[in-house]
Amino acid sequence: MFLVLEGVLNVMWTEGRIELDPLEFVVIPKGGAHRVAPKGHVKLLLFEPATTEHTGNVRSEITKDEPDRLI
Repeated sequence: MFLVLEGVLNVMWTEGRIELDPLEFVVIPKGGAHRVAPKGHVKLLLFEPATTEHTGNVRSEITKDEPDRLI
């Protein structure tokens, strides 16, 4: 789930596309391939299971083996 706090976020997934404004959110279906594209500066909350892989089963230069954490 992506919840936009500030800014505008475009979210694309297999079945659709949406542009989110502040305080709007979208839930991506489990297992659905998706990508996000911010319009300028965006603050958001991302909710996902701890087992979710950063780039799914695709390894690339942006793949992270350990996610960034605030705490």
